[in-house]
Amino acid sequence: MTYQLVTNAPGTSALFNHRLDNEPGLGGFSLEFLNSDHHVGSLRVGGVTSDREGRVAGWRDFLLGFNDHDAGISGSESDPVRMTAKYFRMGPLPTFTVSGTGTASGSGLARIPRLRSDEIVVLRGFEIAARGDNHHIRSVGVRYLRWRDAFSVNFNDDSPADDSFSFSIHYFVLIHASRTGRRRNPHFEGPVQQTFRFTESTTMLKRLPGVALLSGFSFRFRDSDHHLRKIAVDLEPVDSLSVTFTDDDRNHPVDCFVDYVLARPYIF
Repeated sequence: MTYQLVTNAPGTSALFNHRLDNEPGLGGFSLEFLNSDHHVGSLRVGGVTSDREGRVAGWRDFLLGFNDHDAGISGSESDPVRMTAKYFRMGPLPTFTVSGTGTASGSGLARIPRLRSDEIVVLRGFEIAARGDNHHIRSVGVRYLRWRDAFSVNFNDDSPADDSFSFSIHYFVLIHASRTGRRRNPHFEGPVQQTFRFTESTTMLKRLPGVALLSGFSFRFRDSDHHLRKIAVDLEPVDSLSVTFTDDDRNHPVDCFVDYVLARPYIF
């Protein structure tokens, strides 16, 4: 069964914190400025809180955040945002976290322990934050690279020297049913990768239908860096998936990757 969090949060540091009663596997998210497109300061979906020493204070906390750093001429400008997360209750599974940094001209890479051949990764959430000033956007992405034993994270613009970013990725490790011969309820298959090009938003058929958990994503404007109005991935429909990556011009082509893991049976 899919659960959904929706919030409208005003302010340039909009952050929504919700306490869950089970570990959430990410099935989709939407982060949107309601007044215009913006420089972007941070994106947080399914993040966790920590104490002053950086230790995790609550794995059951689910954070949503989308903000810029612009206080406006008056110093008190508020940028209303709409934030949504779709998730599945995963049960008492351990959540792993890896963190790192990257630059505007390249990907950030964070290695994780090598997975067995029957193990697959799905996202619990991610947190990406620009260091320093506001951030134009050329590409945003979080993807697990099995051949590198690492997560690759993009948060890039076309100015290689003026921005850097930090990130944390929260993930689960699941067992691939067909590679072990063991049947679980539910059992997991994948990951499935779909690659496509679109402008503003699109909906398409899944390569394999079913209930899906997000394993990774990547968006890249083809023409230049931009202010950003909305970024979204929705895997909830059994037969289709939807994505959005746009500014207010709504006419810029985007290259996209979406990686997902299927759960069988369809509903759990």
